[in-house]
Amino acid sequence: MDMGGKTPRDYQVSLVERCRKAVQRGSRSLIINAPTGAGKTFMACMLIKLAEEKGGKVWFMAPRRELIHQTSEHLTDCGVSHGVLLSGEIHVDLLPVQVASKDTFASRAIRGRKIAIPWCDLLVIDECRSVMGTEYRKIVKRMRDRNPKMVVIGLDATPARADGKGLGDIFDDILTSATYAELQEAGYLVPIRAYGWDPVDMND
Repeated sequence: MDMGGKTPRDYQVSLVERCRKAVQRGSRSLIINAPTGAGKTFMACMLIKLAEEKGGKVWFMAPRRELIHQTSEHLTDCGVSHGVLLSGEIHVDLLPVQVASKDTFASRAIRGRKIAIPWCDLLVIDECRSVMGTEYRKIVKRMRDRNPKMVVIGLDATPARADGKGLGDIFDDILTSATYAELQEAGYLVPIRAYGWDPVDMND
């Protein structure tokens, strides 16, 4: 697969292949759990390109503007034409691949009627620990109503919520890539250095 001259790392290729096999076995919603620095966005781009090459419609959603820009840049570098749906910025509609702000999409397609709920074969959700929120759940439900076979893939380094709620209502599988230790051993991440301080004596 041509990724615009970028060479995927072995563990990235392995994880993408495991995702494909999980979907072939019938999984329709899974999480890619990978440490910061492992290249989750690049792995998502690999999956998006595979779906695009098969004629699939893909939406990538993220909660923050910088993540939208980052993903758009990655897709451009990988040779994937795409539109961007982001409040206050120029965007291109009706392309097979769309990168969207969750809030902008919800405003225009869920709370408003400016755009119709799109047909989607692959929905990628960055920082997917937030997917249990009311708005995200509505987005997934409405898009799945349009295409019951839609595949949902979540990306997260820490797929756990502060309130303790699980993600099982949306996701039915989780795939973990290389660990921090494995990435450090391979030279992709620098060793961790932890600094602390002596406790303050509060008796005086």
